[in-house]
Amino acid sequence: MSRRMLWLCVVLATLVFFLWGGPSWRQADAADAGAWWSYAVVPPLVAAALIFERRLAAVPFILATLEVAAWKFCATYLFAQTMWMISPPKTPPSPPTAVSAQPRAPDLPPSVIDPRDTGVVEGRVVRGGTPFEGAIVYVDGGLEGYVFAPPTEVLRVVEEGGAITTEAEVAQIGQRVEARSGDLKLHTLIASTIEGDAFSIPLQSSGAWSNAVLRPIAGIATLHCGVHQRSGESRRLVITSNPFWTRSDASGSYRLNGVPKGRVHVTALGDGSSGAGADKWIQAGATTRLDFSL
Repeated sequence: MSRRMLWLCVVLATLVFFLWGGPSWRQADAADAGAWWSYAVVPPLVAAALIFERRLAAVPFILATLEVAAWKFCATYLFAQTMWMISPPKTPPSPPTAVSAQPRAPDLPPSVIDPRDTGVVEGRVVRGGTPFEGAIVYVDGGLEGYVFAPPTEVLRVVEEGGAITTEAEVAQIGQRVEARSGDLKLHTLIASTIEGDAFSIPLQSSGAWSNAVLRPIAGIATLHCGVHQRSGESRRLVITSNPFWTRSDASGSYRLNGVPKGRVHVTALGDGSSGAGADKWIQAGATTRLDFSL
C-alpha cells in the first residue's frame, strides 16, 4: 500500500473515533465506544485501498492493517489521555461518608471481693510418690463471673539464637508483654492457644523492645516464631484470667490465698505436658485441701 493511501486510512479511522456517537472532545467519557469502532473499520478501509491500487493479497493486507491500527492507536491514545486528564467527570465524586468514631467500650472495673467470702486452697503435688518442686498450680475455671485487674508487672520475652526466654512462665489476661530480638534478626513472636493467638509481636532487627497486651484468651499457649517456623524454637506460657496461681516448693506443697468461694477448677502443671486438674468447692473462711499426682 502506498504511503498516501495508508495515511488516508489512518485519518478516516481516526475520524470515526472522533465523531462516533458525537464529538469525542465533548464527550470524553464516551471515548471507549468510539475507539472500538475505529478499530473495526480499519480492515475494510485497508481492503478498499488495496483493491483501489490492485494490490489486494493476504500478506499486504495483514501488514497494512497492523500498520494503520498502530498509527491510529498512537493518535487516539494521546487524545484520549489528554481529554481524560483535563475533562471533569460527568458526575463529581460524592464526598466520603463521615464515619462516626465508635468509642471503645471501657474496661469493666475489677470486682470487689469481700475477704470474708474467700478461702484458701492448699495441698501437695507429687510425681511417682515423690514431691514435685516447681509445678504451676492455678485456678483455671469457676471464676468467670469476676473481673480481675491485670498485674502491673511487665512480662519480658527475648528471642535469640533459636531459643525463647521469658522472665515468667505465667501471665494474666490484660498484662503487658514486651519482647525483643536478641540475635538482631527479624522475628514474629506469637503466643498460640487452641482458642487463637493471645498476641503476635513483630520483633525488629535493631533489638528494640516491642510490646503488646495479652488478649482475653486463657489457656496454655506456645510461644514460637512466625518467621522461622521450622527452627523448632518454642516455650510454654500459661495464661490465666485471674491472679490465683503459684508454684510448689521443694516439699511439693502449694497454697492459694483469697480464692472466692464457690466451685472452681484447679490445675497443676509439671514439666512438659504432664498435668492434672480437679474441681473443688471453696468454703468462705476455710482451707480446702487438694492434692495432685502428676
